[in-house]
Amino acid sequence: MATSAPLPTEVPSIETLHIDPAPASIPTISPELRARWGPRWTSQVIISTIAQYAIENGWVEGTVWQWSQSQTTEDDIVFHTALDAMAATLHRSKTLFTHSPAFKAEDSIAAAKEVRNVDKTMGYLLAQFRMIRPLETNTQAYNVGVGMEEHYKLFCAFENAVRQKLVGEGLEQVEKAFESLNKNFESTIVVFKGKQDEKVELKVEVQQEIA
Repeated sequence: MATSAPLPTEVPSIETLHIDPAPASIPTISPELRARWGPRWTSQVIISTIAQYAIENGWVEGTVWQWSQSQTTEDDIVFHTALDAMAATLHRSKTLFTHSPAFKAEDSIAAAKEVRNVDKTMGYLLAQFRMIRPLETNTQAYNVGVGMEEHYKLFCAFENAVRQKLVGEGLEQVEKAFESLNKNFESTIVVFKGKQDEKVELKVEVQQEIA
């Protein structure tokens, strides 16, 4: 049997390790690094993130339907995984819009086309959510409503970023789509959390269920 190597007799203490102090503020990105933005994140690439978000609306819609059929732990895990991916794509799209130059008129119209598609796919998803409400306890429904509110906040941030960069007819089209989407989000949240004056009462019911 081979002999093992001897253990070190001296180990540097934590005090001897060099740790850089946290910066007082976030450093500014150099102009050279900023220059990478142009060739990489074109308006077409940014528009494609909206299209991807619409696709992921469909993914989540499918997982919600599957949960309604079997309600297993695996169904719940897949649902939350798909929902996380959808939220990440939305956040990425919002961030790219925030840092991009203003869109040209033709790119604004192309972006508006994808936003109108989101109005459709999100409509299907929220309708699927409303259909499963009778299957959920008040606790489950309240938690879904809270999560939906958080996603809606992110969506509103996305809306604001888009408004800053689109122009002309494209901007007019997205405003109409956003109006429809906002109403759909808000009405569905009410289904799960109740109206503003009903939320306190529902919260009491949820706490009683947990107890």
